[in-house]
Amino acid sequence: MTVSARLAGGRVHAPGAAHGRVLSVHAYAINILVADRGWTLVGAGQPGGARRIELITGAPLTELPVAAGDTVALRGGYLRVGGVVVDLRTAVTWTQPPTGPVPAEILPALEDGATSRAWEGTSDLVDQIVCALDDDTALLAALLRVVGRGPGLTPSGDDAIAGLAAGLLGDSSPRAEQRLGRLRELLPLVWDRTTTLSRVLLHDVLDGDLSDPLATVLCPTSSTSARDAAVAELLAAGATSGADLCLGLASAARLSVEPERISA
Repeated sequence: MTVSARLAGGRVHAPGAAHGRVLSVHAYAINILVADRGWTLVGAGQPGGARRIELITGAPLTELPVAAGDTVALRGGYLRVGGVVVDLRTAVTWTQPPTGPVPAEILPALEDGATSRAWEGTSDLVDQIVCALDDDTALLAALLRVVGRGPGLTPSGDDAIAGLAAGLLGDSSPRAEQRLGRLRELLPLVWDRTTTLSRVLLHDVLDGDLSDPLATVLCPTSSTSARDAAVAELLAAGATSGADLCLGLASAARLSVEPERISA
């Protein structure tokens, strides 16, 4: 079965050759591993991303002949995923917009919206990371406690860290860059404490590779209406994942205006 791709993220290297496997299959997303990096196949009209491929199909992706554990192979502009061959040759490239700091005006929406939707333990987990950001030893200890904690294929603690890291990406202050550098250095030491899917998604954020709606939220040129819609979409993502991520984003926003809150 062959399906054409309409859109492919800038990190999808269609001409190359690589192998991998299917991580999970859902109605609107198929998560795959390609050369140890995560890619996601999404249905028509779904948000784009640096490592996402939008297929020209409106049917639920669970109807495709693909199952978790199936092999993946990329060669000559074609991506074989289980029993499906995705034609990437004419796909339009999705370009990630610029990333800026978390806008202060969306902080109430992030915090208020996430409070009732996030996992009950997420606030404590993100606080543990935030309070350790300025000390390598303390941060590694906090990551050992937080990474892999909580429900879901992407555990809540990981989602919160992803939001925090994404919020630090657009903050050009030396302190924010140092904190992000510590996360980049220490998180790989605890990859084995979480799921493969969560690991690759965290890896993407640390590399600065974002997907919508998060990319729109952090884009300095997004209109107010576009950003508000993106925040609402982000909060509604998954059972708790989007809300957990928003708590991390909110913490990053507060760090930019309350640096004295952090202690080694």
